[in-house]
Amino acid sequence: MKRYAILLIIACVVAGLGFGQTGDARTMAMGNAMTSLADDVNAMYFNPAGIGFLNKGYLVVGATAGVGVTNRAVFGAGRDELPYPSEHWDTNGNIDYYTYEDPFLKRQVFFDPAPYGPGFPWNPNVENSYETQVELYKQYRDAYSTYQTLQSLYNIGGTPRVAFQGTLFGLSTIYDITTDITLGEYDEGNTDVNITVHRNQGAMAAIGFKLGFIGIGANFKYIQTVDDPLPTIKLSDFADGNMPVDLPTQLVSGSENQSVPVSHFELGLGTLAAIGPLNIGAYIDNLLFFIDPANQTVDIGDLFNTMSVGVSFTPFDIKTQKKHGILNLIGSVDLKNFGSQTDRQLAAGAEVGLNLGDVIVFNVRGGYVQPLPGTLAEMVNNFDPNIGMYSIGVGAKFLIVSMDLAAIMPADIALHPPTAGTINEDRLSSPFAQVVFNTSISF
Repeated sequence: MKRYAILLIIACVVAGLGFGQTGDARTMAMGNAMTSLADDVNAMYFNPAGIGFLNKGYLVVGATAGVGVTNRAVFGAGRDELPYPSEHWDTNGNIDYYTYEDPFLKRQVFFDPAPYGPGFPWNPNVENSYETQVELYKQYRDAYSTYQTLQSLYNIGGTPRVAFQGTLFGLSTIYDITTDITLGEYDEGNTDVNITVHRNQGAMAAIGFKLGFIGIGANFKYIQTVDDPLPTIKLSDFADGNMPVDLPTQLVSGSENQSVPVSHFELGLGTLAAIGPLNIGAYIDNLLFFIDPANQTVDIGDLFNTMSVGVSFTPFDIKTQKKHGILNLIGSVDLKNFGSQTDRQLAAGAEVGLNLGDVIVFNVRGGYVQPLPGTLAEMVNNFDPNIGMYSIGVGAKFLIVSMDLAAIMPADIALHPPTAGTINEDRLSSPFAQVVFNTSISF
């Protein structure tokens, strides 16, 4: 378990760096299909027009952390796995020999370190030769196990959150962090571990109000983007679950290698119509597309490249009514980046559960996202449920404490899961799932 300690530390550090409001495990489990839903503190980000329909304000303090797991972590068990030797002691309290669990014989057998890794030959005629070589093998095994663990993970990230969401306006700071880990060619403790930190930081304000069954809202965001390739670390620096002394500081404050920050402003505008249980929404994420730091040619058609349109059905949560039902049932569909022929996406989500007076809440969620490139005429023909991303999740709340969990996986894993015996070697490095967890306190 020591080899996982460094990954947990990195996740905890990046999840405690600042505050952000860019969605959470609930929205991710529902495919981020929130344009016409916008029914909680996430409204200021996905469609501020939903703010006007909220019946109460929120002050949310919490954090979201996530990690991507490759197929190697799930289906690669046993491949290149090195046995773990167990000590056997003589009557004088000295190590007599080592054994390991033979996977074929299903029993403990004598452990010989000689054939493993670079080889650890021992001479029975030399005192302590066997014990010395086994200890060297165990050091090699620990380093290789850490290497395999790092190979099995990607995109470790965190989104800390402190946000205020009123019934007319919302305020939040933004601090989203992801870390990419790449490994050099395996060379025991001398293996290079390269960590690149991507930071989006800034602030956001949103306002929303309703006129009958129509809601209108806007948000304004200032975002600063920094890429920070940290100085190369050696695999040996993670021995016994430790981490390099400077790593937490570099994750928080940045390193000498970080890029010059690139800043930009975004102005979003949304509208939402609530017609009984049917909600229709539209949201343009960035009306300030013409403020282009690269001084590129401005095309008015770009105005719709960040536009999302959506429809949702909420039979037990009528937005124009203050009283909500005990049952919760939501279905939602979005077309994101509607005007873009390269970035357009279909997003769909569903949620079902119970809400006992907003004191005890439990929900189960599902979602689907897939790209729909091409012209609008080609969009329907490009729909294919075998190429998207599926998501599932659960959420619970008791009094003021909420916890949510989501898992997002490619269609080939969700619909046609392989087995350890059938998966090809070249698929072991492909994504298996992105797991996201958040916990928060809301007042």
